[in-house]
Amino acid sequence: MNHYTLYFYTSCPNPKREAEYWYSYTHIPDLSKAKGLVAAKRYVNEDQGSKAKYLASYEFCTDNIKESLLSFFQLVRRSFESGRHIDCIESVNVVNTPFVSCYKEIEIVPGREPSTLEYPRVVPEALEELEERLRAPETKGI
Repeated sequence: MNHYTLYFYTSCPNPKREAEYWYSYTHIPDLSKAKGLVAAKRYVNEDQGSKAKYLASYEFCTDNIKESLLSFFQLVRRSFESGRHIDCIESVNVVNTPFVSCYKEIEIVPGREPSTLEYPRVVPEALEELEERLRAPETKGI
């Protein structure tokens, strides 16, 4: 088995929504069924000036990473389609950010689960494109 880690750098453009605990109590459990996913962690950047406030890591143990990623992104799609994906997360391009950033792990605190989930049911175009690339037989990487 090979080990892989998938990283997502994000921010929340709405400061009032940052305190929501959707990621820990909804998103990670929803994605836990992805083939080969063995761990998921979330971090916060303590550098207040960074564009990438959050880092999520997803660890896979698999002999077929393409199959595992397709499974993962299909679960992400389902979370959008079922209204279980939050609407205030934005991907961040980290190409032009400082070389070194220090992220502190966000602990899951019992009792802070969101009471209701009412998020949009629209799947982002970027996710559609990524799924298409993963389904293509000649795809070597994402």
